[in-house]
Amino acid sequence: MNRRQRRAAQSSRRGTAPASAAASLERQIREALRLHQAGRAKEADRLFQRAAKRQPNNAEIYGLYGSLKVQAGHYADAVPLLSHALSLAPRDSLCLGNLAVAYEGLEDLDKAIEAYRRALEIDPSNYRAHANLASVLWREGCLDEAVGHYREAVALKPDFVEVHISLAHALHFLGHLDDAVASCRRALELDPNAAKAHLNLGRALQAQGDTDAALPHYRRALEADPSLGEAYKSYAYATRAARDDPVIERLRAQLARPAIRAADEVSLRYALGKVHNDLGEDDAAFESWSKGASLKRSAIEFSIDETRAKFASLEAIFTRDLFDRAGRHAPSGPGPIFIVGMPRSGTTLIEQILASHPEVYGGGELRHIGETARAFESWSGGGRAYPEGIPQVADPAFEGAARHYLKQVGPLGGRSRVTDKMPGNFQYLGLIVLMFPHAKIVHCRRNPLDTCVSCFTTDFAYGHEWSYDLPELAAYYGLYSRLMAHWHGVWPERIYEVGYEDVVADLETMARGLLAYCDLPWDDACLAFHKTERPVMTASNFQVRQKLYATSVGRWRRYEKHLAPLIERLPPEAASRGRVG
Repeated sequence: MNRRQRRAAQSSRRGTAPASAAASLERQIREALRLHQAGRAKEADRLFQRAAKRQPNNAEIYGLYGSLKVQAGHYADAVPLLSHALSLAPRDSLCLGNLAVAYEGLEDLDKAIEAYRRALEIDPSNYRAHANLASVLWREGCLDEAVGHYREAVALKPDFVEVHISLAHALHFLGHLDDAVASCRRALELDPNAAKAHLNLGRALQAQGDTDAALPHYRRALEADPSLGEAYKSYAYATRAARDDPVIERLRAQLARPAIRAADEVSLRYALGKVHNDLGEDDAAFESWSKGASLKRSAIEFSIDETRAKFASLEAIFTRDLFDRAGRHAPSGPGPIFIVGMPRSGTTLIEQILASHPEVYGGGELRHIGETARAFESWSGGGRAYPEGIPQVADPAFEGAARHYLKQVGPLGGRSRVTDKMPGNFQYLGLIVLMFPHAKIVHCRRNPLDTCVSCFTTDFAYGHEWSYDLPELAAYYGLYSRLMAHWHGVWPERIYEVGYEDVVADLETMARGLLAYCDLPWDDACLAFHKTERPVMTASNFQVRQKLYATSVGRWRRYEKHLAPLIERLPPEAASRGRVG
């Protein structure tokens, strides 16, 4: 029995119990723990309940009982037990940590964050609380704060392998690839067989452009954990499948296992789809991707009707009259170059062309505009949320938001322009123009059917919840197309359109037009974009490091027999344009 358990047995409502009573209680708790560890939960519960009844004001009995409920995954049962313990001993940081885990298990993340924060106020050296709080903050989108707590955790416990891995994942997502690589290597120094450290290191190296160095780490991840679905997917999408690759048989063996985690199965299905695709087995590829997409969609909360209402509100608020009344103040100098469109429409290619220019810094998929919209009430000076409060905001507030955006972007390494290639910023073009009246906006268009098929066959790391069901994908494409038509109506000739197929057909002509629109002089380096060394964080990081190829044009035809649910629900003009393309 550990110190905590002995203290639980020795506490009582009246103070110190008689020795015989204390010994009896200690035996009872020891037996309850033995039964719990043996899987005899009901018998253990009865003994804990007797102990609690004998000493209802014994905080440590309730804390121990609640912690065991947390370990068993019985979070709803754990909350009242741990809450009662804390009512008796409010400064028990360990009990607060367990309560936070219980709330997290119940998906009550606000209460989980509150409990973790209270635990850390009492004991700032609780490295597990830092790590767990970081994980919840990350889920809630508080990314920079999450990284701070991950760093605290590894500073307090430098041999905490799992947190080095989590920190690496977070740093990669935020674009700090060198730091992500360093965190992975530190994890592997501590545990050379840490599968997720090899996986994350491979991904970071691939994002840096070194796929040859990434592949051995994907293989090492699979050797260390043959069930790690993400490693199969990363490996499959980083190379072209060969029939004699032993990884393929191991992939099939994993899918044949009787018990498999849903998240692993999703990754395995996408990996197998990519393998079939490489081998020319189109029907099998689409079937595998469809199974993966269906499984992922079943775990996602998403409403296309909410998206429809959101886009309608944007059209109603951001009118031509609104912009005619708006001022024309802006931060000095040329604004950012915003590259928008549907995912998989060529946005990464266009950014790579621009980022090959000596005056352009490729910022990648910056999250700053979305964060600006979500924090609208804090900087706008109005009392209403975004976008309803937009008409009441004065010009100085937009100027301040623009300066804050540029501060977040940071130094450009001596270059004068920056690209922001977040495709979904097409939703925020109204806000962007109010913040940056002189910004350049490049809209990437691709054959609608090719775009949708490419989205459907991609397992995105985050977001894009509409992409895992063909009817929802078609509906979302229609909403995107309508909103872009609205922006073109508000600002005729303001948005520069680039067609993916046009770039493939005549790179130089399209590149010259693009640079002229962005007020950039011609530079031959833009034609050799595949040689440009820079981090690329998106699913297209492998493709944009190859010479331009036309095999993706008309790709949808390979899967045409499976696309009726998509084609039937696309807007007629998009469906017809896709079939002609």
